Amino acid sequence: MGINVRRAEELKRQNGLLGKGGEYEISTLMLPYLDVILNEAKRVRESYERSHQDRVERVILAGGGANLLGIEKYAADQLQLPVIKADPFSPLVGYGQNLMPIVKDIGPIFSVALGLGIKILSSQ
Repeated sequence: MGINVRRAEELKRQNGLLGKGGEYEISTLMLPYLDVILNEAKRVRESYERSHQDRVERVILAGGGANLLGIEKYAADQLQLPVIKADPFSPLVGYGQNLMPIVKDIGPIFSVALGLGIKILSSQ
């Protein structure tokens, strides 16, 4: 496409899966990779449901990719399940309301680190 990695990352963050005008090519390049991940998630869900005789009720997206615009709707459509972004800061208190937008944005990125930290602290 003739763009450098930094510009591609910027376009991905700005446009996400939605694509806007001439930037639609970026989203069409991402979808095959996302579909591989979602197909694996479907396979794992089906395996879990068969072996545990229990249904998966929703999917929680974690990591930096969870902030990709449009990923929740796309994943929900593909998986036929409700999809939400991880919110690891929700059980924590003490940060001001003015930090809420920042906390919501960075939460998925820090999901694993916060979960491990909470687990270690609660086991002591």
